[in-house]
Amino acid sequence: MHPTSTGLKKAVSWSVVALGCVIGFYGLLIAGQHYVPSSDSQYWLERLIPAVGLGFRGIVLLAASFTARRHRRRAGIMLLFTMPIAAACLAFPTNFLFTGEHGEILWPSLLAVLGLELLFYFPCVGFLVAIRNQIWGFSLFLILLVPVCLIFAWSPWRQELFPALPKYTALCLGLGLFWLLTEKFDWPPLKAAGSISLRRRIAVAAIAITFVVVLNVAGTLVLAAMQSSLNGPDCTGHPLFAEPLYPGQAVFTARMIRVGHEKNVSGKWVGEWGIGVVQERFWGVPWFASHIVLLTNHVFRERESYFVDGRRSYGFFGRFLPIFEAGPCARSRPLVDATLELRAAREGRPTNGATILGRVILFEGNSDWMHAKPSVVYAGAKVRLTASSGTRTATTDRQGVYEFSGLPSEDYSVTLDLPETQTVYAQPSRIGKERLVQRNVNEQSFVVSWNGSVEGSANDSAGAPAPIALVFAPAPRTLEDFMVQAYAMECEAVERYTEFADAMETHNNLEVAALFRKMATIEGKHAQQIMDGMGWTTAPVAGSGP
Repeated sequence: MHPTSTGLKKAVSWSVVALGCVIGFYGLLIAGQHYVPSSDSQYWLERLIPAVGLGFRGIVLLAASFTARRHRRRAGIMLLFTMPIAAACLAFPTNFLFTGEHGEILWPSLLAVLGLELLFYFPCVGFLVAIRNQIWGFSLFLILLVPVCLIFAWSPWRQELFPALPKYTALCLGLGLFWLLTEKFDWPPLKAAGSISLRRRIAVAAIAITFVVVLNVAGTLVLAAMQSSLNGPDCTGHPLFAEPLYPGQAVFTARMIRVGHEKNVSGKWVGEWGIGVVQERFWGVPWFASHIVLLTNHVFRERESYFVDGRRSYGFFGRFLPIFEAGPCARSRPLVDATLELRAAREGRPTNGATILGRVILFEGNSDWMHAKPSVVYAGAKVRLTASSGTRTATTDRQGVYEFSGLPSEDYSVTLDLPETQTVYAQPSRIGKERLVQRNVNEQSFVVSWNGSVEGSANDSAGAPAPIALVFAPAPRTLEDFMVQAYAMECEAVERYTEFADAMETHNNLEVAALFRKMATIEGKHAQQIMDGMGWTTAPVAGSGP
């Protein structure tokens, strides 16, 4: 055989081996992402069959590609024999077989479809006979093909099965025929077929399996991070909870050590996924996720701690990995804003009556998810709880939290007492008896904002009331107006820092005076940068331009 021809045949064969390995590994990876509910769900078999078919085909492709290096014929027979099983699972029409009155499995239809799928591959027996005798093999194929075509022509499921079965058959059939035909035409083996001890075979197989499993784990983690998204259903999130809300819920705290690099904000990366170190576990965290976890579907900032109201991955393979979806429709949030969640999770379900608690925070304007800031709490606020049995009062603590515990089941009204200069949203708030019976821990938080009014008094040097004038500066309309105001602010900062420095020197506090001098110098540089950037040669006057 010519060396060039041999080299070309080996190159083609190695390319087919690589193709089988890549497709097989990808199939295993996608199969691991399939959502398979628990066996008590009426749809578990509907989800399980395609995942099993995809995973089975992936394993067969990897095993056949590995075998083909030394034995082309074995690889071809392996692919042809397993082809009907994988294709039957992938092409299984689950969308209308599980449609009983209560979503139960229609077993007669299921068995009929399985029979049709096996019948579709019945003529392939001729290909196996053709390995020994080509004439008899192809004759048998044609003889068996006629009744199969007639049966499929009258079958009510032909439109569902016929396009799908050939599509999922083509890959394994093509690769199987390639290895059989190249063996028939005496293509050289990729590796010499020598005698290998059983111990070495087991060791090589174990190494290969371990390698595939490690790659699958890494690929599943990468896919989970890449598919992380803030897009989700329109929902209000979970109510405050002190016990598991549903099977699979995982509640814990974690500190982010690595996040998706969506944007850098104030020296910290912000992203939609994060790798965290578990700090405190409450429930639902398996042993293999007790240290490092991958969190998705939420906003995470590097080197910050979070309260995680998570859900374990429902993937066929991902459920065995430390992957948790922290949103949407969950109470996951930065730990500094999770005061209520931590208190409820640590104290657990109340044993003596119901509990109503909440948090009073100040509204500081809207912010996007990249630049969100911790909430500013309102400490010392008075909260009244009114019911038919009487009125109780509580004062918010330093974290802005109030709590009423040991409450009997009746209707309550929660009201926040505020000065006239402030406004609270949703005031007052009613908590009905049904809600207390349903949930022993109930949240009623308040958001307070300034209503635009100003109160106070002003006196002159003699102690008599002085007139007050409140002047609102108009917002800048152009970039030049904006930079004029910015320049004026920088100059005023220079003056104030200089006054502070002079005062500190007067009191012989030279260290603090030096700090204020340095701040005045920095603000002066900022003012000069504005001058240079705008091309001004003289200092502008606010309201008149340069």
